[in-house]
Amino acid sequence: MKKSYFSLLLFCEILLSVNLYAQQPNIDYVNQLNKESAELRNSDGTASLLAAEKALEIAEKIKYKSGIATAQRYIGIIYFYSGEYKIAENHYLKSLELFRQLNDSNGLFDCNNNLGYLYLQSGDYKKADFYFNKAFSIALLTANKENMSSIQLNRGMLYFQQGLFLKALECYKISYYLDYERKAYDEVMFSLNNIGLVYDLLEQFPEAINNFYEAYLIAYNANNKIMQAKLLNNIGKSLNSMGYYQLAFDFLNNAIVIRDEINDKPGMLITLFNFGQLYHNLNLFDKEAETYHLALKIAEETDDQRNIAVCLNMIGMNLIRKKNYQQAMSYFNESIRLAEEIDVLPEKIMNYEQMAIASFYSGNSNQAYYYYNNYKTLYDSLRKMDTTFVLPNKTAVTTKNTKINSQKNNLFSLIYIPLLLGLIFILIKSYRKKH
Repeated sequence: MKKSYFSLLLFCEILLSVNLYAQQPNIDYVNQLNKESAELRNSDGTASLLAAEKALEIAEKIKYKSGIATAQRYIGIIYFYSGEYKIAENHYLKSLELFRQLNDSNGLFDCNNNLGYLYLQSGDYKKADFYFNKAFSIALLTANKENMSSIQLNRGMLYFQQGLFLKALECYKISYYLDYERKAYDEVMFSLNNIGLVYDLLEQFPEAINNFYEAYLIAYNANNKIMQAKLLNNIGKSLNSMGYYQLAFDFLNNAIVIRDEINDKPGMLITLFNFGQLYHNLNLFDKEAETYHLALKIAEETDDQRNIAVCLNMIGMNLIRKKNYQQAMSYFNESIRLAEEIDVLPEKIMNYEQMAIASFYSGNSNQAYYYYNNYKTLYDSLRKMDTTFVLPNKTAVTTKNTKINSQKNNLFSLIYIPLLLGLIFILIKSYRKKH
């Protein structure tokens, strides 16, 4: 009896070993597919998604939990960059649960960080803060400098969107030094970009462009198209504010071409905002309105509540310029309702300021005074929280009279971008002398 039992046990062990041996090639293949998905993510979103979906299919067949969790997260990232936030959220949450079952600290960190960033982009700052805090706790427990840097970067973005620029800059610089110390130059790129954004809002445009340019060189060498487009966009934005409109138009155009190519809807939305500001500075108000309505459509498609509020505010401002004060007020009211829902002070402040202006010009001085008081109270409260708080610059320097054909479709090749960047630094020197 004992011998029979021993034989049965031995047979089961052999069967299990054979089964595990048979599964190993599939496990390796799943890992390889997930690796390919990550490598392709920034250059070819379609190929990246196909690799992750194939990895998920095989991992589920062989019940390889780690492979399933990784594939789910990677699929979520691709959908996130396509602006499909609900689908991305669903994949992230499935991945988070599997990593929790596996007690995988790295996987748990990544999922919490991804969820925080998703909620940040969709304007749900309370959820963003919740998941960033969970991720930061994991990073501290594991003493992982890379993860600490990532969270500092994302926390900086959270502060930035709330108008707390001093806190944002502090987070970005911590992230920069952590990554520079470990020679992670691809990660340094993100901090340089975000530091540049703060300088841009503080109207220190040459410093902003210096940071964007350094980051662009890293993105170009890494063939990171998502970041290339983002940095071209940001350089265009700063050039617009400096009054170099033709250069601004060219950089923004190249940014939107790349973003369209890789289906980066959230990125296209931001570039459209900047095109709207450019058209405003050129007094092309109808073109400005058309651009903001197109941006609003994308924001609604992606359910981006914060940027819906921003679009509505900008459309209202455009209507003020056309002296259509009553219609402008309807857009401001809807924008401020959304801003109240997601609790974003900068958008509330901008709306109250514009509502005061619209009321004043429509002859309602009492209402104008009421809105101005609301604007001043909120502005002062945010200034107490962060002394660097300023409203985004709505009127750029207008020392140049460059004219742009609004129907221009012929884009210059990205080959000429290094030449343009060289020209920019010559212009910056000239700009500094004048100011």
